[in-house]
Amino acid sequence: MGKGAAVRRPRLAKGEGRRLLLFWVVAMAAALFFVHPDAAETASHAWLFLESVFSGQPRSFYGVVAAHQNAFAYLNNAHYNIIVYMVYAVPLLPVYLVCAFLGAAPPQLLLTFVGKGLCVAFLAACLPVLRRIAALLGLGEESAAAAPVVFAALLPVGFSAVVMGQYDVMAVFAMLVGWWCWLRGRMWPFVLWFGAAIALKSLPLLLFVPLLLLREKRIGHLALYGVCSLWLVVPTALLYRGVTFSKTVFDAAMMDRLFATRLMGGREVPLFAAAMVVLCVVAWFWRPGEKSLGGTSALVGLWVFGLAMILVEWHPQWVILLAPFLQLTTLAQPAGQRRGWLLVDVLLCMGFALVCWAAFPGQLEANLLGAGLLGMLGAPGGGAGQLLGWLAALSPLEKMPMALFCGAVAAHLLLKLPTKEGTLATRLFGQGAATALPMPLKTYTWWLFLLGWGVWLVPVLAHWLVG
Repeated sequence: MGKGAAVRRPRLAKGEGRRLLLFWVVAMAAALFFVHPDAAETASHAWLFLESVFSGQPRSFYGVVAAHQNAFAYLNNAHYNIIVYMVYAVPLLPVYLVCAFLGAAPPQLLLTFVGKGLCVAFLAACLPVLRRIAALLGLGEESAAAAPVVFAALLPVGFSAVVMGQYDVMAVFAMLVGWWCWLRGRMWPFVLWFGAAIALKSLPLLLFVPLLLLREKRIGHLALYGVCSLWLVVPTALLYRGVTFSKTVFDAAMMDRLFATRLMGGREVPLFAAAMVVLCVVAWFWRPGEKSLGGTSALVGLWVFGLAMILVEWHPQWVILLAPFLQLTTLAQPAGQRRGWLLVDVLLCMGFALVCWAAFPGQLEANLLGAGLLGMLGAPGGGAGQLLGWLAALSPLEKMPMALFCGAVAAHLLLKLPTKEGTLATRLFGQGAATALPMPLKTYTWWLFLLGWGVWLVPVLAHWLVG
């Protein structure tokens, strides 16, 4: 879509508003009933940031947290860019001022739910942006209107932003706004919004580079945009230079993950880094027409984050970065293929849930209910044990969770490759796949939500009740 091109704003289809409302009721319930320790910890860090600001020593923040001498129970060191804590501090500021005026201790429960509410608010902000992006991609009025609901229905999306209450959704919002600007040909807003996303979480940088190379071919402009994309990263790094304590070590450990998966031989080749080099070179040489530029950018996002999820040791909240490209490219497929993509996505959700249980035993299961509203009210239940404690004893099955997840992601990457007949999926399965047994979008969305969430939620609830 060219610069300045007018695109009619897609409206919600009939019944879409009711489904979206239901999803939000479920999301708010999940935010209250499931609590992950990280949600409380990040909000507590933001509170300590406010204390350091009002004490006139904002640069002391990381040191104050590292000293573990504060009103909270033990907190891990602060590992994120200071921008993250600034964003959290905004909704916490009124609470802080009231407590400071009354001389009251920080209300840990309120802090936790304010922090989770902030993540839910950013998830809500992503939805209209997705609808506009879908319209710019030319998905059609029905698919564009359904894009927010299809995105919200996917398990890793709600799990990251609502159940865990992780800040990654803030970076997703900034990244989506940046991509929307890119699709409209507005390069400077694209650069600035992606700069904000990169400051919140470094992973959007992986998409920024190939998108920049896909649209801009002039070396001087590339260098200028690249430097300006660091408009938040560099000042904050300089402001807190030398006083971030273990943040530097944490950042280095996360960076090492990008190079950890290696092809053994005469020399070790970091697979993900090599794949990114190939993607960037292809983006540099590729000159798609203006009409296909949007679809190409969606495939680039799918491949960047899809390869990251396959080749990099990820945390569950990272998968939300892949979700917009996963769902938008699925909506671009023929209606006759929806049954197939539904099966693939249910397998993806199943693999995601199993990886969460196997890689983080006892951390992402019934214990989340115990820390939420039910546990606080003293409701009966348990589930303190590990849901997949038996898996470690069955060594042939131990790697199956990642096999399910990575296999489903790889199916998206390969079957959505463009060919003369449409996509590789259409070419392999014949033209009949585009028309046979089409599944209504409404039905597809409901089954994605019920089955995708069911593979995680039903075992967790059962474990809570009988544990």
